[in-house]
Amino acid sequence: MPCFASARLSRKARGRPAVVEIKDGQATLWTGSQKPHYARDGIAAMLGMPVENVRAIWVPGPGSYGRNDAGDAAMDAAVLAKTVGRPVRVQYTRAQATGWDPKGPASIHRARAAIDASGNVVAYEFTSKGFSRLDVFSREGKPPDTLAGQLMGVTIRSGDAFRVPEESYEFANKRLAWETIAPLLGRASPLRTSHLRDPVGPQVHFASESFMDEVAAALGLDPIAFRLRHVKAGRDIAVIKAAAEKAGWQARPSPRKDQTGNTVSGRGIAYAQRSGTRVAVVAEVDVDRAGGKIWARKFTVAHDCGQIINPDGLKHTIEGNIVQGVSRTLWEEVKFDANNVTSVDWMTYPILDIAQAPETIDVVLINHPEVLPSGAGEPSTRPVAAAIANAIFDATGVRMRRVPFSPDRVSPHTRGSSGTHHGRMCAGGAARGIGRRHGGDARVDPPRRQRLASHRAADVEPTGRPAHRRGLRGGDRDLRGEPRRIRPGAALHRGRHVGRDSGEGRDLPGTARRLPGGGEGRSLHAAARAARLRRARASQGLEGHR
Repeated sequence: MPCFASARLSRKARGRPAVVEIKDGQATLWTGSQKPHYARDGIAAMLGMPVENVRAIWVPGPGSYGRNDAGDAAMDAAVLAKTVGRPVRVQYTRAQATGWDPKGPASIHRARAAIDASGNVVAYEFTSKGFSRLDVFSREGKPPDTLAGQLMGVTIRSGDAFRVPEESYEFANKRLAWETIAPLLGRASPLRTSHLRDPVGPQVHFASESFMDEVAAALGLDPIAFRLRHVKAGRDIAVIKAAAEKAGWQARPSPRKDQTGNTVSGRGIAYAQRSGTRVAVVAEVDVDRAGGKIWARKFTVAHDCGQIINPDGLKHTIEGNIVQGVSRTLWEEVKFDANNVTSVDWMTYPILDIAQAPETIDVVLINHPEVLPSGAGEPSTRPVAAAIANAIFDATGVRMRRVPFSPDRVSPHTRGSSGTHHGRMCAGGAARGIGRRHGGDARVDPPRRQRLASHRAADVEPTGRPAHRRGLRGGDRDLRGEPRRIRPGAALHRGRHVGRDSGEGRDLPGTARRLPGGGEGRSLHAAARAARLRRARASQGLEGHR
């Protein structure tokens, strides 16, 4: 079963100051928080004051996408001001802010598909598993969601939230699900998780759209042609076709087989929905096989967010999303040891350099004046990682299953690649968070490992199922909204999984099983072999003769 992993991510900005003054039963907060009204509510709760007795004054400060350290600084200032009886200003250093602010959650994703004897996809299953995207809430309005509150012993409860892919693929049997993992540390963890731009959207769609390409490659189909077979929503079809047309897409299966030398190029497609907005992205990349360096040189984006109010502003927003999406895909990763986050500056948490930025971003805007605007601030970030991963596969034949695609992670698999692997290789290296748990406890000292083991044991119900498992959400339904299950007789593809210690990919045997209606199901590799044989027979005029 193919497995895809995503690292924890951070926001990287200098500490945001907060000043709190308490006088005559009134409190005043000066903050650069994105949500000063919620910070006010949190201060009131922390100090035991009525909300109307707390005034929040917003001041300019560093921005971010999602929860940052501003709420923690404000709560710290409130506690200190109450203790010393004087106004207090708190500002973390960059290293402190980066080390202790909430992080985007690490996650792992598994997908499988069933293919009948005619090459039709008859079943599809996709499951995400990761730390909650709301371990602490993003609004900063309650003491349990801040470091100060947790250290003072308030009652805490991790939120339980993730998501499934947003798309309109239709298969005879379709199951989408997610589950969350309890936090590894109960209080004041430097690895608290919360919202980061497009919360868990890039992670989920990196996996789901990479897998769609993997199925297309196994069947010997062009990636766009395969998608158009199964995507059913008209607006979704339109954005895929618009991106393909603008990019000058030439239909053929992936990967390419006509390239030699160290530098090879490829193209990849990915598409997603987000809250009513539809986006399709075509990425074109160059790959240095020996060094593992990826240059995502061109993107073509087709974007449908309903009625367009400001075309220029919309285009600039999309361009910014693409650049940040490339940075998150190729470089960004939170690293940590048994005690602390170690990615605390620009050297230990690198981002995309201007010299590595795309040279071209073409944008196709699809306007629907009859449809209310559905937003553009985050959707075009969502397909970027998958589009790049699919382009790398097209160029090299190597299927990358872990982000970021940094040179040290890519080069062991692209060095000497011939473009014929068909996804048999999996990116190695130590992933962060849940990806690392495939062998991760070996990296912490024995007392720490013992604490983690006891914590996990406490989160297992008598049935043996994790207490935080939430399983089948709204995604586990067909297009009519009815509950759907994969039929017991369906053959499910068994592909690669991440090795427990090394993270290397390994093939598991695929076995043929009887499908409903008498068809025979096979693994993707068996289906790919059959498809190649049919093409060879057809080219020799032997089709129909056994």
